[in-house]
Amino acid sequence: MEKRTLAIFAVSCNLFLSTSLFAQQQRVDTARTYYIPEITVSDIYQTREVRSTAPLQIFSKDALKNLNALQVSDAVKHFAGVTVKDYGGIGGLKTISIRSLGAQHTAVGYDGITLTDCQTGQIDLGRFSLDNVDQLSLSNGQSDNIFQPARFFASAGILNIQTLTPRFEDGKHTNISASFKTGSWGLVNPSLLLEQRISRKWTVSANGEWMSSNGHYPYTLYYGNEEGDLSSREKRKNTDVQTFRAEVGLYGNFSDKEQWRLKAYYFQSSRGLPNATTFYYTHSSQRLWDKNTFIQSQYKKEFNRQWVFQTSAKWNWSYQRYLDPDYKGSTGEIENSYYQQEYYLSGSVLYRLLNNLSFSLSSDGSINTMNANLNDFAHPTRYSWLTAFAGKYVNNWLTLSASALATVIYEQADKGGSAGNHRKLSPYVSASFKPFDKEEFRIRIFYKDIFRLPSFNDLYYGETGNNKLKPENARQY
Repeated sequence: MEKRTLAIFAVSCNLFLSTSLFAQQQRVDTARTYYIPEITVSDIYQTREVRSTAPLQIFSKDALKNLNALQVSDAVKHFAGVTVKDYGGIGGLKTISIRSLGAQHTAVGYDGITLTDCQTGQIDLGRFSLDNVDQLSLSNGQSDNIFQPARFFASAGILNIQTLTPRFEDGKHTNISASFKTGSWGLVNPSLLLEQRISRKWTVSANGEWMSSNGHYPYTLYYGNEEGDLSSREKRKNTDVQTFRAEVGLYGNFSDKEQWRLKAYYFQSSRGLPNATTFYYTHSSQRLWDKNTFIQSQYKKEFNRQWVFQTSAKWNWSYQRYLDPDYKGSTGEIENSYYQQEYYLSGSVLYRLLNNLSFSLSSDGSINTMNANLNDFAHPTRYSWLTAFAGKYVNNWLTLSASALATVIYEQADKGGSAGNHRKLSPYVSASFKPFDKEEFRIRIFYKDIFRLPSFNDLYYGETGNNKLKPENARQY
């Protein structure tokens, strides 16, 4: 806060007034003294401080509105240093990669709990809408927030999606918001958001959306490379997509130091796979169906200034079905179905030793299983235990953060052998310096050694899977 003081001193002056009324003039001489007291003008002097030790980018809800984005994948394209791959337009798979490390090295968090897909190892951002998103944040390396589940320490970068928490104006108990979007190629996208205050401590929210598009966009098909060769105008076929998403949340705000939230999520999609356009064959009948549902809960309690506790739990179920009715093999068609389940539990403790020094301990355990309708499928099961110990020190000129993540993996398969067990210790250290006291200029550095396990598809997929694959290591400077 800077204060600027403007002092105005008493001034003595003679005023000569000349007035005219109905062609009559009269000169009046007066001598008066005016006293004006001292005036103090105050204003807030703001300097933006960037104390984070690793690159951090944030989009608030107001900023997201200005982006004119339809999905989360459209918004994250505006982050620096990311690559968003789009496999097939509005209904296709969309993944994010930080600094070209690959989508499997980038974790995606949803309300403080990471999303997982052991089958592919990557998260489809097309499943999430911006209608109920309050904030998007992207951390390269690791966030300075040391009080989080151990899984957030186990990746090369983190995209965190924070959804809306019900807020009510004085005297209001219900919030309703609806939207309808439409566009080219048959795009229809209605959505509805409902928030209700149950009592002073309890609130509930529900939102859902449906999207449909035929995707029949036009293109020119050329039948040769020379000038004058024949060409024709065609439309893409088998490009339709229909998706439905629904979420229900229950929020308990017992005090400023104790909160609890429960969320249930459901998503399903049906889409055509257009395939490549070749001579004499412009039609594909391959189809893909996806379903995903999860229930997650998070509880946070601040006992006092020094001790804070947080726990999270989640159950996740995924289903994917692929159909190719025009397969030219002896079976005449291909129909594959895959099922995933996950059970996850996490606990974290934060201890503030001093006002500017704190430590945290987080431990996560999860069980992942996968099943399929394929002959001789391995039916793998992965048991994971992650423990992270982290510390952080902050003062006016220095921010220092460090952590160590211990990963223990036990894996088994019913057929064909498993990928075995893994143990690894992953260090991380970062610092931000302010060399000049009066200038907001900082130098930051960080180092991280992390790895990612092969996905179930990498290890056990049909004839191409290889259960001898080793984890993929990544070092960031």
